[in-house]
Amino acid sequence: MTRIEPVLPAHGSTPSSGAGVGISDDRQRVLRTGIRRQGTLGRAALGFAAGALSHLTLQSGLIAILYTAGGPVPFAPWSMAPVPPFGVPATLSAAFFGGLWGIVYALLEPRLTGLFGRWLGGVVFGALPLLVLWFVALPLKGFPIGGGFDPMRALVAIVLHAGFGLGVAIIFWLGMHLSRRSAVP
Repeated sequence: MTRIEPVLPAHGSTPSSGAGVGISDDRQRVLRTGIRRQGTLGRAALGFAAGALSHLTLQSGLIAILYTAGGPVPFAPWSMAPVPPFGVPATLSAAFFGGLWGIVYALLEPRLTGLFGRWLGGVVFGALPLLVLWFVALPLKGFPIGGGFDPMRALVAIVLHAGFGLGVAIIFWLGMHLSRRSAVP
């Protein structure tokens, strides 16, 4: 007995009735649209990469501009000074925590994008790590809430975190776009 394999449509065409017999619904959607659904683990991994890269590029780039211009940032970007307790370079430590925030962004992205749009949603997301810094991390380290809310320092923190959030959104979107392109058979 001869087995008959279904003929798959060429990219860009739609399957005719019966052409997708024996193919899962998800695979048929990929064939029709060229888009593969990202699972939660894939979104989280992409979010981690987006957060780490956003810190290393966009946020540190903003720090470099403000530091070089003699502005209100008193520290140079991309510091390799060890950070306690493990002695990891400061930049790598910040990139790691940026990656963790990127995972949070990946999980919140559909809702943020739906409420604010793609880019503004990223900027709004940047407020979340800033609020945690001001109201949780600084007090735990013995500093006043919000670092005392010095107006210039607060403005710089807002700009840096908005830049971080926008960078995460851009890099995450780019990663999603590239993963969709790779789903085309």
